[in-house]
Amino acid sequence: MNDQISLTSSTAPLWILATVLLWGATNPFLRRATTTTAPPSADNASTKLSWIQQWTLLLTNWRYIVPLALNLCGSAAFVKTLQEADLALASPMVNSLTLAVTWLTGWLLGENVTDTRTTPGFFSSRRISVCMTA
Repeated sequence: MNDQISLTSSTAPLWILATVLLWGATNPFLRRATTTTAPPSADNASTKLSWIQQWTLLLTNWRYIVPLALNLCGSAAFVKTLQEADLALASPMVNSLTLAVTWLTGWLLGENVTDTRTTPGFFSSRRISVCMTA
């Protein structure tokens, strides 16, 4: 009996890479699009109307919709990844590499990524990925 965890198909690394890139590269754009959207005013009597206005504003903003659509494609790629690779290998690898790509994309966009919580997480996720592939 083979107890070694492995990728079950030759296309699994491609699906892992697609998932990592689609999730990691879109996260900073989604964060940016949602933080630039003005929250509804607190003095508005109709909370339900402000909630609808907020969603309408987001769903008509291409800076939110395009990254969201690509991020959802990443979710579909992750489902395909789980069909092609062992869960014990694919899930930690995708999650740790997604953090690294999100960190790198945020840095390229000029975000402050040197947070005291983010940087140690980035380096520990890299160690997880190296251990998983060794």
